[in-house]
Amino acid sequence: MLNLTEGIFPEYDRKGVVRGPSGSSVTGIVPTNAYPCLPATPSSTDPTYIIIGANADSMYTRLMEAIGRPDLTGEQYKHNSHRVARQREIEDAIAGWTRTRRAEEVLGVMRGAGVPAGRVVSVREIVQNEHVIARGALEDVPVRAGRDAGEGWTVKMPRPA
Repeated sequence: MLNLTEGIFPEYDRKGVVRGPSGSSVTGIVPTNAYPCLPATPSSTDPTYIIIGANADSMYTRLMEAIGRPDLTGEQYKHNSHRVARQREIEDAIAGWTRTRRAEEVLGVMRGAGVPAGRVVSVREIVQNEHVIARGALEDVPVRAGRDAGEGWTVKMPRPA
């Protein structure tokens, strides 16, 4: 997976940029998306996201009941084709609920409802992850700015698997 992460490591390593999700929904399947949650700690400013994939009809109903929105179930929302037509309404309802909770709480509710969900980790969390470090999955690659071998700097990149 590290090798599929494009340029997030050099971006983070050289500029401190923590890129968030971009384009997270799955076209034609509702709901499957990344939803915003409260930061992990009160002192954190990093956004936290949860992926929820409740695209099966029964999962969708369990999700809506779990977040207190049974009004978004029934015949008008019964099948995926119905939900695609009401995507904005559904996405707004889910995001409105997740936005007021921490990721761990959302995950607990989803587990209890039998709805697939997972937390999106940031590049900072990946770089600092004990398993990534122990496996040497990232390396500092030297970048030479001049002919002298003492010049230049390094940039963090995924090591070949």
